[in-house]
Amino acid sequence: MISMSMCSPSLTGPFRGFWESKDCDEVYLNHHWPPISRAIDLILQSSLETPVRISFEETYSAVYKLVCDGYGSVLQNDLIHKKIETYSDWLAEPLQLLKEENVKEYIERFNETLLTFIQKARSILAVFAYLDRIILEHNLAKVLYKTFTDRLLCKHMSIVLGYLSEAEKKPFTVEPSTFANIIKSLYLINPDFAELNPDMFSKFIPGYGHTGAHQLHQLSVEAKEMYSSLENCSDMRMTSSGKRSLDTMEESADMDNT
Repeated sequence: MISMSMCSPSLTGPFRGFWESKDCDEVYLNHHWPPISRAIDLILQSSLETPVRISFEETYSAVYKLVCDGYGSVLQNDLIHKKIETYSDWLAEPLQLLKEENVKEYIERFNETLLTFIQKARSILAVFAYLDRIILEHNLAKVLYKTFTDRLLCKHMSIVLGYLSEAEKKPFTVEPSTFANIIKSLYLINPDFAELNPDMFSKFIPGYGHTGAHQLHQLSVEAKEMYSSLENCSDMRMTSSGKRSLDTMEESADMDNT
């Protein structure tokens, strides 16, 4: 978080409260948070095949105003604890039921869950780009993925990698495309996951284990390209200005991962 000491004390007028941290109050709860909450719900509840239409500029502007009015921290808290944690728990429920009953379906659902969360995270990042830049210093993607990891991935990683290790010995037990998508998705979420099974990741992340940190980052970027098609069916119909904001945000996030 940006230090208060970085703020110029001469700021006046509408920007007086720019860096002040306000607690949650009735105005925020009754007027500011509800429309943003609804927009987040629309993003999270939409299917991959049926993108939801929300006003990107209206929602982005609401987030911008709240950050400028000093509600950035409480907004961040509500996003993570009221929305992302709950959504991650919801995604985890069917996985819990499948993990010991139907291995093939479990692996397929796990792959679908990864793809779904990555797409939703990208849409959330677009809407909260200003919060990300001012409050989190371009670390919102890491926060989203860490929340998803803590609430869901940590409960399934060892099981999934164990099943995939067995599948390597029995060709086509798991569809090759599913196998590759899972490994590349996990690497996109956190490249450190590769340390859990370096041999397996090296088969799907070309050059892994034989390159330096810079080259590995490049591989992470290449893995990200696998999801470029998702932009064509994004959860939001953005204006050109909104699309530029998303592009700028993603470029900054890439720089933070180096």
